[in-house]
Amino acid sequence: MSKHSRQWMLLGMAMAVAIGGLIAQPTTEARPLHARPDVLPQSWNLTFTHDAPRPIPVRIGDRTQWFWYMTYKVVNETDADQLFVPNIVMATNTGKITIANDDIPLDVFDAVKRRIDNPLLESPNSVIGRILRGPDYARESVAIWPATEPEVSTIRIFVGGISGETAEVRNPRTNETFLVTRTLMLTYDLPGKPDTIQFQPVVFEGRRWIMR
Repeated sequence: MSKHSRQWMLLGMAMAVAIGGLIAQPTTEARPLHARPDVLPQSWNLTFTHDAPRPIPVRIGDRTQWFWYMTYKVVNETDADQLFVPNIVMATNTGKITIANDDIPLDVFDAVKRRIDNPLLESPNSVIGRILRGPDYARESVAIWPATEPEVSTIRIFVGGISGETAEVRNPRTNETFLVTRTLMLTYDLPGKPDTIQFQPVVFEGRRWIMR
């Protein structure tokens, strides 16, 4: 196994323990540590669409800071209203893990809304809550992270809170059990080394469901 692969494996295990998704009723039997989502989901799943993460400069106090933002839309196509509590995390190949919208100034959301000119865009705080059934009640918001690492080549974004599927998993070394949630993982490459982040290409590599 390469150093890069080992780094991502350890990072995934650490995130599974450290950051929980939307809590639902767990299964009664603990699965192995490498639990995978059910092929045919046994619980509700919201439809999640998104744009690629993009950088944006925002004047904060007496200096300009850069942020990543990713706009998204959530539609409830299940058979009942659901509680939407997004839990969106960015992980880089350097090992840094950042929760979206954590301690982000309101000025950044305002700057994003002006840039994309979408009157339906809700702030990360106001989008939390009940989501009604059907496309007419879709919710649109944005995930924002500080852009503080200049040498990042890969980012993965983990989207939790859009599924009710959970499982108890057991660490075979410690025999400790913990709850994991069906989570959408988005992978992007950031090729090259541009002079400034505004010229950084962002290449979508794929998405898949995992348990985290």
